[in-house]
Amino acid sequence: CSSDLGTSALAVKAAKRAIEDAGIAPEEIEIIVLATSSPDRAFPSAATDVQAAVGALHAGAFDINPDNC
Repeated sequence: CSSDLGTSALAVKAAKRAIEDAGIAPEEIEIIVLATSSPDRAFPSAATDVQAAVGALHAGAFDINPDNC
């Protein structure tokens, strides 16, 4: 991975690979939970970037940030 990739970009790469490995359609995903202590920004969540990038149109999406717990 390149050092210029942020959390969202890395998560999108991982999600696309996971979708391919699972052999499912993005529309089948029900929820995206992204846990990170280094988000790209506070709002909107990185999980919504992943949701849009992979085409998980029906999925709920949110971040968990342990720094705020």
